[in-house]
Amino acid sequence: GYQLWLNIREGQSANAGANSLPPDTLAIMQQKDISFAANMHIPSDTPKLRDLTFRVTNKLGIGERHELEKPVESKIVFNEKELQSDLGAVIPDLDQYGFDSDRDVEFVFNRMVDNRPMFDVKLELFYSNQKITAYRQDAIELVTG
Repeated sequence: GYQLWLNIREGQSANAGANSLPPDTLAIMQQKDISFAANMHIPSDTPKLRDLTFRVTNKLGIGERHELEKPVESKIVFNEKELQSDLGAVIPDLDQYGFDSDRDVEFVFNRMVDNRPMFDVKLELFYSNQKITAYRQDAIELVTG
């Protein structure tokens, strides 16, 4: 897969499909039973984004860690309904954050606006022994206008 990606990246346009690959690459793909599940289409232009104006309501990057009174199963992180059900009443605006990554002792979420992440506005869920035990949240208030 990596070699295929390099081939496409080095010799093809961003919107090239599998049929425009060199014959030797297509033969290797067939031999190794590699196929594309969907048409490859990478936009050639940058999407237009609106400016965001916001007020910070909880300091970015250095917020206070809040211990949960009752730890919850960490598997809920991967089920949005369970996450909202178990922690939505505890963590303000939880529904405004989207999962980003899993680190050694924490799950990281980014604040989402228009289905796009604000990478500097995070929610961290700390876990131990497969239980979420605490959270730290950067919080903002969007200013419209």
